[in-house]
This record gives sequence, structure tokens and C-alpha cells, in this order.
Amino acid sequence: MEFSPGAAEPDQQCVQHRELLGEFTEWSAHATPASTGRSVADNCLRLPPPPALNCHGRGAGPVPSVGGRGHGTTWKGCSMSMVENATRNGVGIPEAEKPKEYVFDQTWDRESERLRTNEAIWDPGTIERLERIGVTEGWSALEVGAGSGSITGWLADRVGPRGRVMAVDLETSRLDWLRGTPNVEAVTLDLRHEELPAAAFDVVHARMVVQHLEDRAGAIARLVRAVKPGGVLFLEDTDSLPLFRSAVAEDFLADVKAAGYGLMRRSGHEPRGGHFDLEAVLAQGLEEVSAEGRAVMVHGGSRQARHYMLWLESLRPRLLAEGLLEEARIEEALREMADPGNRWLTQVLISTVGRRPR
Repeated sequence: MEFSPGAAEPDQQCVQHRELLGEFTEWSAHATPASTGRSVADNCLRLPPPPALNCHGRGAGPVPSVGGRGHGTTWKGCSMSMVENATRNGVGIPEAEKPKEYVFDQTWDRESERLRTNEAIWDPGTIERLERIGVTEGWSALEVGAGSGSITGWLADRVGPRGRVMAVDLETSRLDWLRGTPNVEAVTLDLRHEELPAAAFDVVHARMVVQHLEDRAGAIARLVRAVKPGGVLFLEDTDSLPLFRSAVAEDFLADVKAAGYGLMRRSGHEPRGGHFDLEAVLAQGLEEVSAEGRAVMVHGGSRQARHYMLWLESLRPRLLAEGLLEEARIEEALREMADPGNRWLTQVLISTVGRRPR
């Protein structure tokens, strides 16, 4: 299917069909396979702004949202679904240019706050699921990607002195407050390369870990091996499609999401990791497998909103260095997130649970 500028009315040119993207998507009429030879999603993120036409006839010229040096220009008219398809597939980025290191700088002076605000959003649902799993006194538990240790601390209280908790992460200094807890062991470990104790834990939990890894199937296989026969694997990863959905505007923070998730995708992040978890757990032969999703409505200016502000702040140096966003747009987006009049949806966090056969 090809579209060319001038070949049809603007609204007609802005509709691309399911054969191309899997869903109806609206975008700039100048960003077409016919005009560039690139894929639809590639065009949305990489074409320079067109000289005149905008989707929905929203003016005589483009409204650039992301500026820069050839690494991801988008503009008003690229819908949230287009942004998602582009970031999901890592379009327009040569494989050799894709570093696979963890995207968030562990030495950043506000990384601990970013982790704590993330915990504030997701801990209630995680704890509720752990309670349903039946975590109880005397259990052995493994917490992978322990962060600041909120779930590790909860597990330590839950399993009691007869149980034990191993907490692993790339950086464990944020777990120092738990060092004196007799049933907690903090271990620096890289799940990409290192093995965990085999068949050692009644429950293994990893939240927002696997989707950051390039070899997700290999990581899940390592986690399964750490579960005792009859024990439970509990994975939590996101589907980013709903993030920043808002009644404020159809394209609320769409350009910021495109830039941020494009950068994360280059570092190995899978925006739909929660869906992958379910397929991988089934492939591992686990039993009693179930999956469910949850999301939170965020109010601007709240502690939950603070997490997304810190997400953007943490990525700011690379976004600027690679020309993915301009300083003025980042500052504007931070003000939008701090505005109590704005509300938006989080990602959907998909919880996948399976039991290792006895």
C-alpha cells in the first residue's frame, strides 16, 4: 500500500490500514513509504518535518515535537499508537548502534528516589498478589531486581525468622538498611550472565527486570531453575501502550514517550515485556499459569507523577545528547507532569504466575 502527497485528501492520506501496523493509525501525510522507501513506523520517528501538511488539517505546517539530529523527529499528527509501534520495534536504528546496557544510570544522584517512587506506585498490587500466592512463615524467597528493598523488607517480615530472603540486584547499596536483618541476604548479581542457586526458593519474584534484558528467554529459564519443585515464579513486566493516555489530549506527552521509549528500546528494553513473560513461562512448562494486568491513574503533581518526572530527568542527558528532545520541551513536559490539572494512565503492569512441576 502506497500513499503520496497530493494523491488524496489530507484525512485520507493520514489513515494507514491494519496490514501495515495492526491497527488504524493517523500520521503526517508526508511520512509515507512512497516518499521515502522506509517503513511507516520508521517514517514517523525519523523523517524531518514535512513542509506543509498535518494530520486532521491542524494547520499549514508541521508542529515538531522532537527536534534534533536525525535520531527521532516526530510531530503533531503521530498518534500514540504510531509512537507505540515505532518504539516497540526499535525502528530506524541500525543494530550496531543499539547498546544493551541497563538504561538507568545507577550512579545518578536521584536514582534512589526514582526507585522509591516506582515502588510507591506498584507495591500495593505486588503485595496483594504475593499474599494470594500464599507466601508464609518459613518460606525461602528470592527477590530479583530488589531496588530499594521495599518488597524484600515485606518478604522478610512475612517469612519470619524461620524463612529466608535473598535479594539480588546490579547495585545493592540501597539495601543497606536491611543488612542487619538476620533472614535477608543481599547479593550483587547480573541475571544476564550469572546463575542463581538451583531449586532453592519457594517463591521467585522479579518486577520490571526481565523486560530490560536482551535474552529474556534465557533470563526466565534461570529464574525457573531457581524455583523449588512445587514452588512459584512471579514475574511482573509492563505493556507501555496505555502510558500517558489522557482525557487532556489525544497526544498528551506522546512525543516524550516516543523519545524516552525509543532510547530505552535501544538499550534492550521491551515495551511489551509483560506479554512476553506469559509466553515464556508457558514455554518453560510451568503449571497453574495465570496472568493479569493492573494500571493506576496518575494525578499531576502527586508522588506518582514524581516518578514519571524522575524517569524523564534520568534520561535527559542522553535525550539531549542524541537530539531526541530539546531542553525547552523537556522543561515543558515536566511542568505538565507537575500540573494537578493533568491526569494520565500508567503502563499496564502484567503479573504472570506459574508453579514449577514437582
